[in-house]
Amino acid sequence: MSTFAEYEDYDGLGLAELVRRKQVKPEELLDAAIARVSARNGRINAVVMELYDYAHQAIERGLPEGPFSGVPYLMKDLTSPIAGVLAGTAPEWPDTGSGPTGERVRWRSSIS
Repeated sequence: MSTFAEYEDYDGLGLAELVRRKQVKPEELLDAAIARVSARNGRINAVVMELYDYAHQAIERGLPEGPFSGVPYLMKDLTSPIAGVLAGTAPEWPDTGSGPTGERVRWRSSIS
């Protein structure tokens, strides 16, 4: 697993530019983000649904073009439905991801 030591030296657009120039792979950014969440989340408990497999699958399927293509990010489950992921507002029902935010995210950018 790569940790891409320079990850924290860039903002999202800077990371996306590195991906566009093929100086770093989306998988490397994802691994770096996962390493950082793993190192810090025990203290702050900010990430309660670790969708790492979902993110890896998104990369494998191919990422859409967009300003942040290839850059991992976090999503709040209460307001942004993701297809196949249980929603925080109704945990017994998986979300279809058909809500407006879920559609925009899939269309526009990068890794969930």
